[in-house]
Amino acid sequence: MSAVIVGEIQAGIETTREHDLPKAEEVEAWLDQVVASYDILPMEAAALREWARLKHRKSDTLIEDVMIAATAIVHRLTVVNPNTRNFQGLDRQLWIRSDPRSVRIGLVA
Repeated sequence: MSAVIVGEIQAGIETTREHDLPKAEEVEAWLDQVVASYDILPMEAAALREWARLKHRKSDTLIEDVMIAATAIVHRLTVVNPNTRNFQGLDRQLWIRSDPRSVRIGLVA
């Protein structure tokens, strides 16, 4: 799991905390368990350099998704994300699946 995903979830927790503290605490406890249970891939120099290559002349609205793609490329991993459109048009080959249970795997170029 990419550290970027952890950050995105935490950002959602902070938004939830503003109007539903018990729910935010519940989700944050779950995230603590996830972080303790899985290897979290950092955004190290190689991933950040790939991110810069991928996002060059692309929309700034997909910064986090491009960070996730860059981490996957550097570590030769598959991205599982229901929003496959967010990864189209990147200038690198990327294995992406829309559903972890699906067998549909496409190559996005």
